[in-house]
Amino acid sequence: MWKATGAANSVETEQLKKTGVNLRNKLKSLKTQKYPIEEDFVHAFLNLPNTLHPQCPHSNVEKLLYRSQTPRCEEQKPTHLANKDLIHFINNDRYYMFGELAEFDVFSMQALTNYFVTKGGFMQMSNPDFVRLVLLEASATPLESYHLVKEEDLISEVNRAYLTGGATFEGFLGAFARLVVYPTALPLPCVAAGRSYVKVPSNSSQIENLFTATQSNAVQTFVATQTADDAQKQMETILNLAVDFYKELGVHFRVVYADASALTNAECLRANIEIFSPAEQRYICVGSVSNYSDYVSKRIMFCIREKTGYAFPHLVGGNVLHTTRLIALLMENGVNLEDCKLLGDVNSEASAGSAALNEFKDLFK
Repeated sequence: MWKATGAANSVETEQLKKTGVNLRNKLKSLKTQKYPIEEDFVHAFLNLPNTLHPQCPHSNVEKLLYRSQTPRCEEQKPTHLANKDLIHFINNDRYYMFGELAEFDVFSMQALTNYFVTKGGFMQMSNPDFVRLVLLEASATPLESYHLVKEEDLISEVNRAYLTGGATFEGFLGAFARLVVYPTALPLPCVAAGRSYVKVPSNSSQIENLFTATQSNAVQTFVATQTADDAQKQMETILNLAVDFYKELGVHFRVVYADASALTNAECLRANIEIFSPAEQRYICVGSVSNYSDYVSKRIMFCIREKTGYAFPHLVGGNVLHTTRLIALLMENGVNLEDCKLLGDVNSEASAGSAALNEFKDLFK
């Protein structure tokens, strides 16, 4: 009797083991089948757009914020590429500037950066030219906007690198990802001068020139604030500093809120700084400032440590100067680059920048 019972239990145990193996194999198979669905869901979720700001215009209507008093040049003028002695343009990725254009290209970038540091109390930062894929996804940046870097022995596709330039919004994200700050550290205003490698969307009817060039010297701002109201105030501060700078150039320009259809998924509001092109008879954007609310900070886990828990800062930033576009527009409007009274004295109020830098270093202690 005992032997019969023991044998039955042994057979039952073997059957249960086989059933367990089959269940584990089926579970593994289900997980393998689920991976593509899960990946599609994650990408779809990451591409959900930000909530629009109440002041953001829609229905293909721009809202005018400011127009300079300098009259607009209505006369049709030759394109900036007509001056072959100063510009050698091959395509969007390859062009060369000579003489006073090359000097203005560097000096204008430095002048505006110094103006933000000395007059606005911004910290000057030096960002990397390359950004990993995970940060581009966090900021909902279209991958076609940047050049993919071909890397040998790449371990994971998640770590793919893209060439963005240090003077881009994405260039700041690596410094603030997974950073925790106290409310007393905010607002945190930063500015970076460097390269920008943003691709302009291709258009078969659009002529390639300095307005569509991929690479440019640029000045990028980035401010972290505690509340939505603070973010809007910082956006106005950046615009006021930029307007003061552009006034000194003696050319007609305006500032408008872009229509909702022109925003990226991460933006809830964007103000464009535009100069009129007599050659193309339209306004060209030379700079912009965007409000991202807490959309990006949640994705990179940039947190504020409060008494009752954690919150996410509201981010504001924008590329307030594209030097190549500015140079082209100044040439078309007949402005002598040597006569431009640019702002920004490198020696004035330098202590403000160093004090802000020390405060930023304290955040990582």
